[in-house]
Amino acid sequence: MSKTRIFIVDDSPEICNTLEKTVAFLPNIVIVGVSGTVSDAISGLKAHEPEVVILDLNLPDGSGFDVLKFLKKAKFKSVVLILTNHSTEPFRAKGRLHGADYFFDKTNEFENAIEVLEELSSSPCTK
Repeated sequence: MSKTRIFIVDDSPEICNTLEKTVAFLPNIVIVGVSGTVSDAISGLKAHEPEVVILDLNLPDGSGFDVLKFLKKAKFKSVVLILTNHSTEPFRAKGRLHGADYFFDKTNEFENAIEVLEELSSSPCTK
């Protein structure tokens, strides 16, 4: 069985490290890239074409919404999980509008995001 390839876009080294350590325990997942900026994310996504993208909204050179718009415009088939501290309803609505598949608050819903990753890694739809 092939592993689900994940790309992380977050400018927080702590969040990236936590995600990397957590995902390391999931047998069907491999992290193919990590980026802290919009520009590096777009380059990395083009190079790796992951099945799943974990996306923060607050990035130093723009917004995670810029990355999400790129993914949808380029017709990537990646499942997008927004994982952010900006989780009020206006941000959630904008995420839905731009095509995010999931939206989680980093503080209160981190475990929910991990559960979704587990589900996606066992689903034939993401392979």
